[in-house]
Amino acid sequence: MFAEAISKAGKEPTRTEGTGIAYVANAACVVRAAQRELGGRPTLLEVVGWFTQAHRRYQPSTIRQYKASLKTLGAVLRHQGKLAEAELAAVLQRLETPPQPMGNGPKRTSAKKRRSIRPAELRALIMSLRNSDREDDAFLAQYIGMTVMVFPRPIEWANAQRDGQRLVLVNAKTTNGRAHGPTRTIELPGMSRQQLEGIDAFLIALRTRADAKGNWQSFHRWLARQLRAACIRAGIAPLAPYSLRHLGMASAKKLFDAQTVAYLAGHACDRTASSHYAPARSGLKGVKAVIAARPENVGLVRVTGRASRREHLARREHTPHSPRPFVG
Repeated sequence: MFAEAISKAGKEPTRTEGTGIAYVANAACVVRAAQRELGGRPTLLEVVGWFTQAHRRYQPSTIRQYKASLKTLGAVLRHQGKLAEAELAAVLQRLETPPQPMGNGPKRTSAKKRRSIRPAELRALIMSLRNSDREDDAFLAQYIGMTVMVFPRPIEWANAQRDGQRLVLVNAKTTNGRAHGPTRTIELPGMSRQQLEGIDAFLIALRTRADAKGNWQSFHRWLARQLRAACIRAGIAPLAPYSLRHLGMASAKKLFDAQTVAYLAGHACDRTASSHYAPARSGLKGVKAVIAARPENVGLVRVTGRASRREHLARREHTPHSPRPFVG
């Protein structure tokens, strides 16, 4: 429906129906913000006019998203007969002059999260939790261990399922081609029956706590507070739940190639992990591979040709080179 609407409006269609739905949802955020500041029920052209004057309010990536979202909303309204062709043209023309992006202001919340933790800090945190008599601390120690091992996004634990020697996770970021597919399957080779039952017990404990908090958002806020308090008690700088994903991925970079790390992380291409996540040097030392991915699944990840330093050195070592001529 969305692709058809945009096509009839003479614009390039989005990749999938899901992407179109996500764009319209994003556009609704802009509409609500404009309504709060303008009052009443502004037209789409008035909303776009407000957006293009919202200087230094949004990051460049957010501006690009909102521009695409407003274009999609305009195309859909035109297809539904709720927007005239001339009005759509005016909307698109107005969007050609986007607002000025946010300057060097305070860091966003995500940028303040720690991307690395020293091994000594992790040991101190785990020991502090294990020596505690609180049931929540025992669960938190399990959460840290499981998340560092599998490094999912926090929300991806909500629908995690074990299937034999595999753990199936639903990829959280699937719009705009950001994931290699709707799910990813993490192999658990060599794990004993007792270890697999431990994973089941962890998933049950996690969902029990999430249900007790009413919804996942409330559970995540509770988890973040518990982790912060545990770090303070252990005498280390506070961590966020997402910091554990950084640590697990950094450790995985010591064991797997970039394409495999990307699959295990739920990324569409092999560049995201190197651009946005902690480097391998921030990972744990002496880690052993307890998870894996099947080659046919790893093949779903798009290769950008950008290799790590370790991969470059390995390739160079096995590539014969002719001696360079001496120049006097």
